[in-house]
Amino acid sequence: MSFFSACAYIIARGYSRKNTQLFHQVSLMVFIAMLLLFFSSAGANDINLDDETELSLLSLQELMELEVFSTANLLPTKQAKAPGTAYSFDRNDFERMGIRKLDDILAFVPGFQVNQYRKRHRSILARGLLNLYNDKLVFLVDGVRRQHSYYGHFSLGDNFPLEKIEKVEILMGPASSLYGSNAFGGIISVTTREFSKTQHIEATGEGGSNNRGKGTLLYNSESIQLFGSYLSQDAPFRDDRKSFIGRNTSQPLDEQFASLFFKATPVEGLTVSADYYRNESPFVFIPSSQDAFVEEENLTLSAAYEAGNLENGKVQSNVYFTWDDTVEYEIEQKTQSLGYKEHQNSIIAGSTITGFKRFYDDHILAVGFNWVHTEATNMDFKRNFHFSRGFLDPQETGSLLSDPDASNDDFAFYAQEV
Repeated sequence: MSFFSACAYIIARGYSRKNTQLFHQVSLMVFIAMLLLFFSSAGANDINLDDETELSLLSLQELMELEVFSTANLLPTKQAKAPGTAYSFDRNDFERMGIRKLDDILAFVPGFQVNQYRKRHRSILARGLLNLYNDKLVFLVDGVRRQHSYYGHFSLGDNFPLEKIEKVEILMGPASSLYGSNAFGGIISVTTREFSKTQHIEATGEGGSNNRGKGTLLYNSESIQLFGSYLSQDAPFRDDRKSFIGRNTSQPLDEQFASLFFKATPVEGLTVSADYYRNESPFVFIPSSQDAFVEEENLTLSAAYEAGNLENGKVQSNVYFTWDDTVEYEIEQKTQSLGYKEHQNSIIAGSTITGFKRFYDDHILAVGFNWVHTEATNMDFKRNFHFSRGFLDPQETGSLLSDPDASNDDFAFYAQEV
């Protein structure tokens, strides 16, 4: 059984267990049609000019025609020809512009504003759309959507070190037809470091104000990449900050971020990766009677496959699984006893397959299927203390959700000329 046939079979089995017989039949028909149309010639070994030709041998016209932007329509294209307002930043831009964190990049994008809402929550205003939890935008890492299922939110900052990032592409405007729901504010797409032609190791270290200390280590080769980082600092907030009820607060601000990343290409066209990070940070703007913190662990496993070319048929596909284990808790300041604790634990899994084929000279048809499964695994809470009532007896317990075992499956089929 081929890789794509296996994906189709797994998805169809998952939905048949939910007795969605109609969807079972339609999805199989869609996959069979796509595979017949595109995958039959996906093994073609035609090579694009820029795949194996040295840049120094290209003419000025060929250099100007290099394909550099891919977020707008899932195909590499000239940024000036992208169907939408597009911005691209690479590692040279990070150094030239003094960018230190991923969310700093947005300050250089017209129409984007970043505001501190709470720690771990930086609200992004894009195209006049503002929401506290950034659910009007889609954030992608190597083509895989990243978000917190409870808030429908994504975080940008020290949890994604720039040292492991090759390029950031930003697409302004709606892109829901290719990326599904919540994409009508735009796309923020991150591409991790490319494989190196030679084995080498990179190490960085830095220190600064707010007791900041950071170290990273990268091993890169032709087929394997390993990255690790650790950061400890005090959250850079003003000293005279107020709690959300207007009183002074003196909560500790120390925070830590750690990450491990593995990427490999065992066979041509296939890339597998594992991305893990752990954050411990203060949850600011809380009642002055309490200290609040967030601890988060996140693991994303993914596999991406690409084969073929536009003339004979091209296929792109990815499968991913994300485990998100988050705890928010509050400590009563005088007794240092636990006042409140909640879990926001969930899993997100999904797959995407898209086929491309060129018709005539300037027409490319994209046909694809997208499936996302979201499931709450633990959303319980318990409260022992409330700022207006003191310690509670008995403690309050329950679930953050009206349905503690909530799960959801979203799927879409799309056809578009790109």
